[in-house]
Amino acid sequence: MFAYRFEGQRRLAIISTIESHTNTGKTLGKKQSLWVQTYHKMPCWHFSQLILPGLAGGLLMSVIIFGCVLSVTVLGQGLGYSIVQTQILISGLWGIFWFKEIRGCVIISKWFSSALVAIAGIVWLGLEHKAATANAEDG
Repeated sequence: MFAYRFEGQRRLAIISTIESHTNTGKTLGKKQSLWVQTYHKMPCWHFSQLILPGLAGGLLMSVIIFGCVLSVTVLGQGLGYSIVQTQILISGLWGIFWFKEIRGCVIISKWFSSALVAIAGIVWLGLEHKAATANAEDG
């Protein structure tokens, strides 16, 4: 059974019901009551509180994807995609400083050394792209 509970209401809106039958054709009432019990233990979804953050997150993600496509179109695959992939570094910084997901000086220093290698590679690709563009304009 797939059921959703709406905010402020204790009733079920049953979208689709799948009945379990034994070989003799009897409905297993215990399994259905288990579904209902599990449903009532689930937290409420709070649609009215989450609609604006959800829409804002979706809009922001759309802008980000448009920027990714634009950067790859203008800068080319090598440089554009490398710059787009720096999002992993930004996510890592959020994880270290805001959410405190990574702890310990040794692990954090390893993360930063890996990030520096990635940034060095991006800069190297940028310099290579600049040199290739200059050669194409000259010749």
